[in-house]
Order: sequence, then C-alpha cells, then structure tokens
Amino acid sequence: MVKTTSNQFRELKRKLANGKVRENEKLWNFLIASILDKKNNKSRYIRKFTDDLVTEDGFDIWFESQPLPPREDEGNTALDFSFGDIKRRGDTKSGIEYDPVEDSFVCFVEGKLFSDCSTRVRKDPLRNQLIRIIENLLCFQSKGKFPDKLYFTLLTPKIFKENKRSKLYSYKMQEYWDEESDTIRKDNILRDIDSCRNERRNQTDWRYPDIEGRLDRLNISWVTYEEILAEEFDMDGLDLTDLEERELEGFKGEMERKIKEIRS
Repeated sequence: MVKTTSNQFRELKRKLANGKVRENEKLWNFLIASILDKKNNKSRYIRKFTDDLVTEDGFDIWFESQPLPPREDEGNTALDFSFGDIKRRGDTKSGIEYDPVEDSFVCFVEGKLFSDCSTRVRKDPLRNQLIRIIENLLCFQSKGKFPDKLYFTLLTPKIFKENKRSKLYSYKMQEYWDEESDTIRKDNILRDIDSCRNERRNQTDWRYPDIEGRLDRLNISWVTYEEILAEEFDMDGLDLTDLEERELEGFKGEMERKIKEIRS
C-alpha cells in the first residue's frame, strides 16, 4: 500500500471529487505510485526508474514524503514519491530517513505533468527545484549512514521528453545528465549546489556528507507517465496531454479505486 498520511488521503479524495483530473499533477503522480506499488509490478516497473536495478519486492512507496533538509532555514522538500530502503523519521507523519541495510538503494521521483520546475526557494533565488531534490538525495541518511545506490528520476509526459526546448527542467536535466552515455555531469551538479546561499548544517545524528564522493553513487533518469500507463493498461499511442474523454474517465475510475484502497 502506498504510504500516505490522513491529510494526503483527504486531499486526494477532494481533488478527485472536484472533477478536474486532466491537469491535476498530484492525482497522476499518485496513480503512478500506486501502479509501482502493486506486488507483481515492482520488479517490472521499478527497473525503469533505477537503471535496471534488480530489487526485492519488500519496500514501500512513499507519497509526498519529506527528507530532512540539508540547508539552513530551508523547509522540508515534499518529494512526489520515493521508494527503496526508507523508513519513517521519528514520530513525524510524512518525514522519512534512510533505513540501513546491506546493498541498499533509494529513489526520489519528481513528477511534472504540465508545470515546470521552480527556480528559487524563499531565501535563495539561485536554487532550482531539481538541484534541491538531488542535494536532498545525496544527503539522505540515518545517523551518519548513507544508502549505497542513489537514483533521481524525472517523471513527465512523453511530449516534453521528446521536445527538450519546451521546459526549464529539460535544460537542467541536460546539464546534470548525459542521456546518450547515461552518465551524470558532476561538475555542473557541484556548481549548482555550491552556488546556493544557505549555510550547510550539521545536527545531532546528522552530518553533511562529502558531496563529490556521494555523486559517484548517483544515477539520473527520465521516465514518462505514458511508459507506465500504456504498458499497465495496454494502451498503444497514449498521449497524456491529448486524452480522449473515454480514456480520461477510465483513468479517473482507476484513481478512485486506488484512493479507496488506502483506507480499505
């Protein structure tokens, strides 16, 4: 079952009841997370997000979870969803931290339906949303212990992956990741992390890591909603930005079933 809080459950129900499903990013992200969470799907779909990593099924999908932020005076980053060796952080409702095991992995997913990535946070005009999530991933830990493998995945409609001049996140992805060779561009990631203004901080049972060393464990990928939905529902030629009404109603019904399962 996808890990959600009571407030998240109520918000999903409210958004579905409003009927404006077509452009509701939160509902589509929840649907994808629910598909990934199905027992017989984990090894099938998770590999799209984790560079063909072979995994066991014994982990949860965390919806809109919040790792501890690595920057002073920066609020928690609400990930669209995450999975891997993760556990709840203390007595928080949506906070997460690393759950140490051998040969561990963690994946943070940022889903962008029609929106673009934000270009600043309240106290730092130079901090774009992608580098904020990547730094959170590089710093993800539990009492100074860190995951072995790190995955950051951008999730968008296929039209934006095929037209890479349409969104700011396309340019940042090209700066951070060489898609052709499937390698990260360390210098560009380090540059954008170092340009951020807020001081890094160490806390009780938390330390800022050697970022350059952690980058050796980072993988970046770009997955489309259609890759998952078309395969799951056997729908050739699916285009999330140009859905027919019958297709939309079908997905809406699937969202409703998945949301009901949360409290069943």
